[in-house]
Amino acid sequence: MRGHYPTMNYYRNIWELESIPLPQDAVALGQSVLVINSVDMLRKINFPLRTESVVSIVGLQGELTLEVDLGEYTVRANSLMVLGPGHTIKGYRVSDNFRGFSIIATMKSMTRALPYLSRVVVCFIHFRENPVIQLTDEETDTQSRFHDLLQRKLTEPQTPYNGMVIKRLGEAILYETLGLYAAHMGDPMLASHRRGEELFYKFLTLVERHYKEERSVAFYADKMCVSAKHLSAVVKESSGRTAGDWIDSYVILEAKMMLSGSDLTVQQISTQLNFPNQSFFGKYFKHHTGYSPRQYRNDHHAE
Repeated sequence: MRGHYPTMNYYRNIWELESIPLPQDAVALGQSVLVINSVDMLRKINFPLRTESVVSIVGLQGELTLEVDLGEYTVRANSLMVLGPGHTIKGYRVSDNFRGFSIIATMKSMTRALPYLSRVVVCFIHFRENPVIQLTDEETDTQSRFHDLLQRKLTEPQTPYNGMVIKRLGEAILYETLGLYAAHMGDPMLASHRRGEELFYKFLTLVERHYKEERSVAFYADKMCVSAKHLSAVVKESSGRTAGDWIDSYVILEAKMMLSGSDLTVQQISTQLNFPNQSFFGKYFKHHTGYSPRQYRNDHHAE
């Protein structure tokens, strides 16, 4: 299943809590935290869309497959999917017997709740290409208990301390989820907070904002008031990839998605990604993928 991107208004559908058509069994706290217990919401959304919140989905029965970025990921019984901001969801498939629940939180609400958000959100970056993990029965039960408690607190009458309880509960759910990924993925990055992680996260935040216009490491270093050499060293130490690699990965992913899912010409894509000309873009794309833009489009264009 593939969606078709609008030609002139790319990514016009933004997944924000205030724009989500809520099913009857959804419960929310203002525009910050949302609990959903069915797939009714998905049937009402126009795809493709780009996530602006942190989305976790726990499967209890059946299968839910989301087409995310350039891959497909399936939530089954006893599995957990976590998507951060910036993912593009192009469509979905769901079995008739699927049961599960989703907890969605805005980055703004998480920032207010977590004073050290940059130290933990960076961990999700390492799972960007592998967002699904399999849980044990006990781990699924823990997730369900957190979900039930959060839902109950969201539906209780609001008191002066209710909001604080929900924020702390959200913090506990996040750390529990990070612990599950640490146990299942074995990533040493989650075991301790090394110096430089905050700088790395700030760098990726800037790349997310500016990658269509700027591909120079020096530009991002200047924005962060550090030298390009220092930034490159910190990013390499924190992620195992160079700063240039991270910038290129954002640009190439965007180019691939434009080529495979839109009717924009190669020249228009080149312009939108701020290349000096189509020829330069073609050489850049082929260097990183082994394909010319036209070859990639012919092989991968949405049906």
